[in-house]
Amino acid sequence: IPRIFNVSGPLINKHDSYILSSVINSALSGVPVELRARRNVVRGYVAVRDVLDVLFGWLLTSAVPERFVFDTGGDLVEAGELALRVLKVLQRQDLPINRPLPNSEPDDVYFGDGATFEQLAAVQGISLSSLDEQIANTATYMKEL
Repeated sequence: IPRIFNVSGPLINKHDSYILSSVINSALSGVPVELRARRNVVRGYVAVRDVLDVLFGWLLTSAVPERFVFDTGGDLVEAGELALRVLKVLQRQDLPINRPLPNSEPDDVYFGDGATFEQLAAVQGISLSSLDEQIANTATYMKEL
């Protein structure tokens, strides 16, 4: 049973509601990036293609009969760092990133322990997409809309 946290790539939705797609939208539109969070927002992204490859690979090759749960993972990245990364990958470092001053609220962390997911991928010979690849692939999809 996969617990899927933050995905990237083709067919993602709510382009103005989620951090990754919202920042990509801004970069593609050539407008300043607006981050509204006043606290640290930490995410880890996995390409939807990687999730499907790992799931189908496991279903087709595993002899493990029992059910188990695993989380998707990805490298931890804070929203401000993610915005900088998107602008770099899309070659839009000229755009400003606007963000309110931080407050003392606890961090907003939405991330799973991806160790089992990474092990499943490695056993199957699946090379998981880097965050930069995920950004580029998501932007390519969003440009086509």
